[in-house]
Amino acid sequence: MSITVVDSASAFPAKMAVNVTGVGKGNAEDVTDYIINISPEETPLLTSLPKKRASATYHEWLYDDLASAATNVKAEGALFATETIAARTRVSNYCQISYKVYEVTGTMEAINKYGVSSELAYQAVKMMKELKRDMDLDLWRNALVAHGDTADLTGASRELNGFHAIRATAHTGTAQMPTTSLSGAAGEADFNYVMSKIFDNGPTSNIAYMLPSVKRLVSRWTGVATKNFDQDAMKVVTVIDIYQSDFGTVRLVMDRYMEAFTQGSDAIFVGNFDNAAVAFLRPFQTKRLPSVKDAMAGVVLAEYTLEYGNPNSYGAVLAST
Repeated sequence: MSITVVDSASAFPAKMAVNVTGVGKGNAEDVTDYIINISPEETPLLTSLPKKRASATYHEWLYDDLASAATNVKAEGALFATETIAARTRVSNYCQISYKVYEVTGTMEAINKYGVSSELAYQAVKMMKELKRDMDLDLWRNALVAHGDTADLTGASRELNGFHAIRATAHTGTAQMPTTSLSGAAGEADFNYVMSKIFDNGPTSNIAYMLPSVKRLVSRWTGVATKNFDQDAMKVVTVIDIYQSDFGTVRLVMDRYMEAFTQGSDAIFVGNFDNAAVAFLRPFQTKRLPSVKDAMAGVVLAEYTLEYGNPNSYGAVLAST
């Protein structure tokens, strides 16, 4: 019996010549049916401030101050004399219009999509989140503006004055304390000094807003530098969210949209925010826009201003001059 040896490399020449161009055309795509977006959405200032109603584009309110305490000794039988009455202060802010417009073609709305069923609805939600972030930044506004009710007629836009602008007007008694460093004891002392000046004006501070970079420095201040060990949670605690001082218990809040002051690169804005609010002439609204194209459009819109109460309720610690 004879054995024939076959070369395996050439045993099936026909199969080796098969055209593989079309292999995999019927395979389904591997695309997850959700959309990942890690962009921050929190708006600390906008969210924390109460909401009020504005009834005109020029929003005004009043505040009053008590006379300074003084020795009050009167003679027996003396004639009554009237006191000098100080006028109340009338302050104002303009309502600002902010909006985001979005447009989706009819084709884009009709086709099947990963992660969303309606592109128009998805963009409406996304634009609302972006609008709120813009508003949070504008409520800080590091600029004084004076565009009145006729601004739109002159091609300008009405703009609100935010907290940075209020501080920059240097109202009498408003505490400001520039410092070259927020990382050491001097920064903490300046912070307490600012709160002491606010206390002299009347209120006790309750909130301090700061950029994330400043928050990390505050957590290393001498007065809070001791590390605490949480036995139950088995972790070391080196962060501070509440600062207790002689001039108030202050909640420390990071706001990534808080603009830097003109006078410094980093800052802390502290004060009593009980009388501050966002006044809406037109609250948040989403509406469809007419289109002459094969598309659908919409807008998310708000018209609002900052009602900051008494400007002497606030102060700032600046990183540098």
